[in-house]
Amino acid sequence: QEQLRQSLKHQKIAFSRVVEAVSPKRDGSINPLAQIGMFWERLGGMDEFKELLLPIQTPATLVGQDLTLGSFPVRQQEGQLDITLEMGGEYQGELVGVLKYNTDLFSAQSAENMVQLLQAVLSEMVAHPERKIVELDIAPDYKDGIQFEALRGKATDYAQHDLFAMILKQIDERGDNHALTSNDHTVSYRELGQHIAGIAEYLRAHGITQGDRVGLMLDRTALLPAAILGIWAAGAAYVPLDPNFPTERLQNIIEDAEPKVILTQTELMDGLNVSVPRLDINQAGVVALEQVRETLAFGDIAYVMYTSGSTGKPKGVRIGHPSIINFLLSMNDRLQVTTETQLLAITTYAFDISILELLIPLMYGGVVHVCPREVSQDGIQLVDYLNAKSINVLQATPATWKMLLDSEWSGNAGLTALCGGEALDTILAEKLLGKVGCLWNVYGPTETTVWSSAARITDAKYIDLGEPLANTQLYVLDEQQRLVPPGVMGELWIGGDGLAVDYWQRPELTDAQFRTLPSLPNAGRLYRTGDKVCLRTDGRLTHHGRLDFQVKIRGFRIELGEIENVLKQIDGITDAVVLVKTTGDNDQKLVAYVTGQELDIAGLKKNLQIHLPAYMVPSAFIRLDEFPMTANKKLDRKAFPEPIFEQSNDYVAPRDPIEIELCTTFEQILSVKRVGIHDDFFELGGHSLLAVKLVNHLKKAFGTELSVALLAQYSTVERLGEIIRENKEIKPSIVIELRRGTYEQPLWLFHPIGGSTFCYMELSRHLNPNRTLRAIQSPGLIEADAAEVAIEEMATLYIAEMQKMQPQGPYFLGGWCFGGAIAYEISRQLRQMGQQVTGIVMIDTRAPIPENVPEDADDAMLLSWFARDLAAPYGKKLTIPAQYLRELSPDQMFDHVLKEAKAINVLPLDADPSDFRLYFDTYLANGIALQTYFPEPEDFPILLVKAKDEQEDFGESLGWDQLVKDTLTQVDLPGDHSSIMYAENVVAVAQTIDQMYPIPA
Repeated sequence: QEQLRQSLKHQKIAFSRVVEAVSPKRDGSINPLAQIGMFWERLGGMDEFKELLLPIQTPATLVGQDLTLGSFPVRQQEGQLDITLEMGGEYQGELVGVLKYNTDLFSAQSAENMVQLLQAVLSEMVAHPERKIVELDIAPDYKDGIQFEALRGKATDYAQHDLFAMILKQIDERGDNHALTSNDHTVSYRELGQHIAGIAEYLRAHGITQGDRVGLMLDRTALLPAAILGIWAAGAAYVPLDPNFPTERLQNIIEDAEPKVILTQTELMDGLNVSVPRLDINQAGVVALEQVRETLAFGDIAYVMYTSGSTGKPKGVRIGHPSIINFLLSMNDRLQVTTETQLLAITTYAFDISILELLIPLMYGGVVHVCPREVSQDGIQLVDYLNAKSINVLQATPATWKMLLDSEWSGNAGLTALCGGEALDTILAEKLLGKVGCLWNVYGPTETTVWSSAARITDAKYIDLGEPLANTQLYVLDEQQRLVPPGVMGELWIGGDGLAVDYWQRPELTDAQFRTLPSLPNAGRLYRTGDKVCLRTDGRLTHHGRLDFQVKIRGFRIELGEIENVLKQIDGITDAVVLVKTTGDNDQKLVAYVTGQELDIAGLKKNLQIHLPAYMVPSAFIRLDEFPMTANKKLDRKAFPEPIFEQSNDYVAPRDPIEIELCTTFEQILSVKRVGIHDDFFELGGHSLLAVKLVNHLKKAFGTELSVALLAQYSTVERLGEIIRENKEIKPSIVIELRRGTYEQPLWLFHPIGGSTFCYMELSRHLNPNRTLRAIQSPGLIEADAAEVAIEEMATLYIAEMQKMQPQGPYFLGGWCFGGAIAYEISRQLRQMGQQVTGIVMIDTRAPIPENVPEDADDAMLLSWFARDLAAPYGKKLTIPAQYLRELSPDQMFDHVLKEAKAINVLPLDADPSDFRLYFDTYLANGIALQTYFPEPEDFPILLVKAKDEQEDFGESLGWDQLVKDTLTQVDLPGDHSSIMYAENVVAVAQTIDQMYPIPA
């Protein structure tokens, strides 16, 4: 009330003044500050006009002298707000109003629904004035209406069916047909039965009985489904132990689950420090199914699946066999599995969605292809596998589907695709619809047995959660656990036969998440998902993220609190918050914010990798003095700073065309800045899915065949460069695309006297990100004796290369040092060709006039300059006086400069002297070209950026006032001739270019 009273003191201030004072970030699609408005209008002293001034049309008229006034309907005018409610008038004893809305955002049905809800709220307020607003029952008419009709799966007796009997039936009827295959190893249905019997007998011989738990730790082989069924046939439940998880996490699971034995393989037995007996599956042998068939029987619990836990340790979810069979039969209602089904199982068995992949084909006589891990992690290999096999069903997370598409998968019109584990977005859905025969969006938490609903997607614009599976009920509830009406956001609760038994040995957590609600006494036991959903007025259920801080990244469910708790246990960290941030290419990354001592990023990552799987290790770490808080002293998670995903402080710049291409590619794929040769792809936030993009790019750029597995061994720029050089002789193009922006006209940058375009990398990071940047390096760096010794010939060659990518002008050119002179000559030749040049950026380029040519420019002088320029990009100085070099023989001169460059890490220790000579020959050729180039004056529009701290004096305008008169614009900026292109100085250069040559909005 006090806040309202204070606000009323300022009610006469115009809204435009408020906007001006606050100065919010502008977005042309919405009104600043507010998008919803309510206007209450009571016009005093105008009773005779009141019916004409209502926000609705009425038949009322007002008759005066020679004048009759009446209301006239007009089309709703486009307003400033998304929704506007106008009220205050009365007509025939009733309060009237009008709701105006943006038709781009809301349908007529949604608007009508809002009006009905407002009427319900007002009626409830009148009927129960003593209640708080949150206590109002705004949807009394929906208790037995649309929610129950739309969100109830069909009622069946699926839970009473016998999964084992269905598989045994296929074993009997299809004995010689293939049941399982992996790495060209096939298992027939008869052999499957023998393996099931053999494993069950092997386990029982080691004391396994009904109700026991068996740890399952296997590689992905054809025996994986047989192992699961063998454990079940012995009456036990399995506890998945993925051998690729960190040892500490596996040990935590084993300690919590308390399995009686671990069924594994000899080669996987080392490393685990647990006392649980380990049995080698290869010792199980085979047993004729007929001998033991009558003694085999499933127990009550199927598996204990561990998911991320907020306490810092994973929690086990116990699922019973009735839930499994209900799920599988319900999914078959949609998939219609037959003997022709060929399903590729790619998901780790530690993820519950693997149940569908490993079992449903065996229920109906189909074939399970157990995909090896190295194939499932490598998009290129996965594409090859799909193309080589007759796969017609594939289930995967959105991240894996994106990996396939990034690997140039051509699709399969006969494929049924299931996408689940995290939200399916419209872009991915649209791409998949064009490549598969049938697309399903599937949804469900582990606690409700894999999937709880499924939607057949036929239009990417309409993605919803679909209909509940059989014997499954979905409820959308508010914070008081009451049903909400259609169109209102709420939390999804799930009931039915899919519910887990409990969280293993966590009764408090079980009681908190699995509840019987007084507001829904007939609904039975329900699971609280924490997902925010909306039942739309058209009956579709849509997903809108999480209500808590549990997330899914690349299909893995992650409790951010678990990562936070591990961080808080590290010495030097006093508090931690982990958030999910989205990069420019919609890739999600974990970011850790901590308070405490200064960070050792490498040490932090190594520490976390001991305790957490790779997918739970944050990609970026930010230390704050304190965390941002709301006015209520709660964490303000929206106010945490945005991360910059970049490398460590030990930056070493790329040293040849291969390394510059690799650094640029790392930056583009990982959305990071300033990658150096020692930076590791995976430490910068790369993962198997992004690795596929990198492998594909390297194949296109260099013709080098790499696998994702090999990339894990050669993951730095330096090591990748080595393997590329060894595998193939590279002949890079002289054109290097530094960045591809959205603006069509590129800025062409030409090499300085050294021939390399490395110098423009820092500049490219600070220019408008929408600006496309292309650089041309000297062909002399690619091939001996290829450097031109005349700027005119260079320009002719470079124009030909430019016009392969940009056939027509207008052209925008620039260059630092010698590169500016090249840009000048190219502009001259383009004008002769009838092409337009909109501008030339000269960055501390001395005009090509006789006065600027040094009198003593011999080889020794040029080599001295070459050494200086070689070190400048690395922030280092390499000063070798020309007079000293003149006392040495030509070979001794080169050896000395090479030795000095290696000593300060400007060149790698194994630098090839012939490559070094190639660089200097290019430098020498360009030096000769510059000394013999004296063009005529022209009236090109030139921006001259002069380094004001340069000690050598080449005149106020570096001589350009002799060549360009009225079209020269000069800006003096900090730095000398070299440093203006590096570190903090180049930021001002970039800003000047963007200001003088802005990209149109």
